[in-house]
Amino acid sequence: CLAARVPGCTLVGLEREAVLAEAARANVARNDLAGRVAIVHGDLASPPPELGRFDAVMTNPPYLRPETVRGSPEALRRAATVESMPLAAWIAACTALLTQTGELVVVHRADRLADLLAALPTSLGAVRLLPLWPDAVGRRPARRILLRATRGARAPLVVLPGLALHEADGGYTPAAEAILRHGGPLTWPGDDTP
Repeated sequence: CLAARVPGCTLVGLEREAVLAEAARANVARNDLAGRVAIVHGDLASPPPELGRFDAVMTNPPYLRPETVRGSPEALRRAATVESMPLAAWIAACTALLTQTGELVVVHRADRLADLLAALPTSLGAVRLLPLWPDAVGRRPARRILLRATRGARAPLVVLPGLALHEADGGYTPAAEAILRHGGPLTWPGDDTP
């Protein structure tokens, strides 16, 4: 999605599961993005050295603590949702892949926000939190949150207004519809960079 929405960027995806890495490569080929998107089979716990450093790292870590759930009986689903390494180690590994002024973007469960903030290394600053509200009415708490932080920055943490996903009738809000169905950018309030 990012490659389709931002034509000038070059992307590298890291995937631990061989079958999913192969599926991602096929998806890249089907969408004629082979010149701009590469999929590397490897583990974030010990990333392949050829990965190098990046201006931005986007990650959606497994969000369930292994001690709190049994997880799915299906191995790939369990691997995608249940932590195989502590969140702090995951975030540290992602941060190690950043350039000196690179940005980390994380999507995670809102109820794990305290864990996520505690996992951030001191080298990351200018933390911006963007709650994803389930409804436009604001009756339900955010279930997911986006976090964006910059290496070497010292600005204070900011909680942004957030993005409402659904109308009262269950349909997407115009802002969510623009992003999910029409390829619009996800904007961070106060920042003109998607």
